[in-house]
Amino acid sequence: MTTIINQTVVFIRTITRPLPPPTEEDLEIPTGCIGSLTSLQIADWHTILPQTLLALEGYTDFRKLRTLRLHSRMANDTAQNIFEIWETRRPFHSLEELELNLGGWNRQKGFYASAKNFLHSLPPLKELLLEGWHCLISVESIVETHGSTLLKLQLTYKNRSQSCRLTESDIKLLANCHLLEDLTCKVQRTGGDRAEVALYKALGTITRLKNLSLGLSVSDPALFGDDESDQGIIRPGHLLFPSQESLSLDPTFDDFDSQLCRWGLQELYRARNGHVRKFMINSAVDKKLVFEIFQKIISVKTDYCLSMERMAVYIDEPELVRIFTSS
Repeated sequence: MTTIINQTVVFIRTITRPLPPPTEEDLEIPTGCIGSLTSLQIADWHTILPQTLLALEGYTDFRKLRTLRLHSRMANDTAQNIFEIWETRRPFHSLEELELNLGGWNRQKGFYASAKNFLHSLPPLKELLLEGWHCLISVESIVETHGSTLLKLQLTYKNRSQSCRLTESDIKLLANCHLLEDLTCKVQRTGGDRAEVALYKALGTITRLKNLSLGLSVSDPALFGDDESDQGIIRPGHLLFPSQESLSLDPTFDDFDSQLCRWGLQELYRARNGHVRKFMINSAVDKKLVFEIFQKIISVKTDYCLSMERMAVYIDEPELVRIFTSS
């Protein structure tokens, strides 16, 4: 079903059956298109195929698009192709706002490289929302291409990978986005130590930041990471299986902390008591803590900085909180 409202077209259902590969004729920039949409949004529970996106150029001139929102995930095996085609053809001459769903299991390294190159090929954007962001699409590359015009940035991923959290250096790079007003991101919670405080102070250096949505990752980075196969396939947020010896090296663990807990993470791996203790401490987010985070952020703002108007803080791994508290 297709819904057209003014100059926005929303595809509620997309083509999911296999289509033949596009011909050379399909890849030519169309002339005399049926429509000249300025906004295109595709939302579907099903995976969208790159052929579908290419076929849309026969109905509207992508050079006129100002807003493109692809909520649907793209097929894992061919998603890389559409970015490579778009990078070469550069059809989005007028694009200002872009939303992509890059999430997926077993993504190839080349997928992130192609997505990064595609983003680099675009004109400077005012709004960029990346669901399924990974650090292989570096913040530096985003700032280099879009930093001078960016008003809104969203970098999120629903997993526990350290590679999907902003570091202090990442946030300091965002301070070069002098127009940035709206930011959604995820950072690592580490019990309120200096490293965590440094993250909040770095956020305060973004001079025009008005709205902040901050996800707190509360699981121990020692337990989760990126599992990369010999074929370059990455599974972000994969549950690691470190040896007992490596887990015992944490200098903050006492004898009790070093013991294996009675319950295992998803019945696959038995964490140590120290990991559970850290998790419970990091999960204790209340009004007082949120106010302290806010105070740290604004403590470095100068008279030349705009005041924050809205800040939302949430635990980014609610499923782990439910598991631990119910066990």
